[in-house]
Amino acid sequence: CRFRNMDPFHAVAEPYGMLLCHILVRPNITFSLDLPDLKSWRKEDQSIFMRMCKVNSDKCSQVWPRRILFEANGAKVFEVKEPEE
Repeated sequence: CRFRNMDPFHAVAEPYGMLLCHILVRPNITFSLDLPDLKSWRKEDQSIFMRMCKVNSDKCSQVWPRRILFEANGAKVFEVKEPEE
């Protein structure tokens, strides 16, 4: 799995370490994750990472969209704004 091999310093927790896996087929996507155990995960020194990779390439490389707004439990976690042209 490309996601599991992307970052050797932050291994995916087993057996259920992937919270969502989705193939993007259109320019916009909205999804929600309910993370009621987030605080307990943090106390156990667990972290959540967002990874995006190309699926139409033989090379495993991370890619990012032109813009993204990521929220967790109703709070903004991070935002990547579209580059100014």
